[in-house]
Amino acid sequence: IRKMRNNTRDFQMDTTYGRSWWIALIFGILLIVFGIIGMFAPATIIETIGTLIGISIIITGANMIHFGISAWML
Repeated sequence: IRKMRNNTRDFQMDTTYGRSWWIALIFGILLIVFGIIGMFAPATIIETIGTLIGISIIITGANMIHFGISAWML
């Protein structure tokens, strides 16, 4: 991302493009670390994925209730 931003400066693109390239670098490193941990401790990864799916289902249910109430109040 950083290299692409440097190469496109002559085209007058948006100046915010690629400004936070280091965030992508940090997340990439974290994903590699979690991938290595997942190879040696798959039960931990399975528990984490299960927890994340459960949280997303709870949030989706809360959103559906909110949108249902909002439509009724209109």
